[in-house]
Amino acid sequence: MRRFVFVVASIALAGVAPANAEGWSQEKATFATAKMQSLIGTAKGQTPAVSVGVSINGNAVFTIGAGAASSGTPATEFTAYQIGSLTKQLTAATMLALIEKKGGTKFSLETKVKDTLPDSFPFSKTGAETIRHLLNMQTGYVEYTSPPSSTANLPNGFAAIERHKLRGYVYALLRQFPATTAPGTQYVYRNTNYYLLSLMIEKLGDFADYRDAMKDYVFKAASMTQSGFVDAPPAGVPLALPPFDTSKSAVNKPHWPRGAGDVVSNVTDILKWHAALMGNKVMGPGSRASMMTPPPGSNYGMGWSVAVAPPFVWLNHSGVIAGYSSFDGIYINANPKGWVSAVALASNDNVPVNQLVTCFAQLAMDSSPTLKGLGPAAKFACGISNKMFAP
Repeated sequence: MRRFVFVVASIALAGVAPANAEGWSQEKATFATAKMQSLIGTAKGQTPAVSVGVSINGNAVFTIGAGAASSGTPATEFTAYQIGSLTKQLTAATMLALIEKKGGTKFSLETKVKDTLPDSFPFSKTGAETIRHLLNMQTGYVEYTSPPSSTANLPNGFAAIERHKLRGYVYALLRQFPATTAPGTQYVYRNTNYYLLSLMIEKLGDFADYRDAMKDYVFKAASMTQSGFVDAPPAGVPLALPPFDTSKSAVNKPHWPRGAGDVVSNVTDILKWHAALMGNKVMGPGSRASMMTPPPGSNYGMGWSVAVAPPFVWLNHSGVIAGYSSFDGIYINANPKGWVSAVALASNDNVPVNQLVTCFAQLAMDSSPTLKGLGPAAKFACGISNKMFAP
């Protein structure tokens, strides 16, 4: 089995003025379309579908698709894909919203995992892991999507698994390989943390399924009407069928991904999520600040990789699940205030969608309507050379 891969994207945090919608010109759109289309047919295997979206201060300025979502069906901005680990942003937001709405004096970011899931331990020597540690990937728990080869009673990751059987497998795995590092001392990316968060959401919020909480607290709040889950895709929304799984991997069947990678969505809904997050529609500004602030010694917040070079902040995350690639980012300029976001989804798990997002975020942030007038950060991110404009 294979984990949902996480990649930290690099982006030049350069001094540019915050963009406005007028700055996203037809010249930029033409360039972005060509750059997106250049990926079609370049990934190993069959030609994938690719869809991208760009927003400026919460307003979508560029949404488009290319390639074939399925036989005879072209990809558009409305085509839905499995988004893999982009789900973690939504799971984190669900937990933070739950704490705001129902936590009170009953539970908080400092609530211990063992106190909510008492049947699960011992998972570690100390039992001191908290919700905050799960969100920040600082528990040291073993990876359930790529367990050690000596794991006992390993289920078939290429087939669907019932929810209660998955829980039993994860609990048994964590008992067999308990965490050895002290919580809060080391960042180690593990899907296990976000799987356990889905269970914590159910127990703390008294939900039969964490998905119900995500629908109420995130999808509804962000008007994400075209999003669903691996075995419950959004009704009436065209789905991209993965033409080629380069890894021949597993754990993309129900109910394996859960809070770590379960969501199916499209670029229009992901841009709505970005706008709702930045507009404090899903959670309050204090919770949003917690989400975007990694603990000392780490660059991982709560569902986001975070790069800071004041006054700039670059939030991003990747998702790779069998047959699909995804990447999104929010680029914030705090002085003067402004932000842009971008997302790219592809129906092939070997597509460098992160390159599209880093380029498009810089294009959107740069106020120049022309490619020639772009600053060095945008030109670097997009591979634009000044030689292109030589007389």
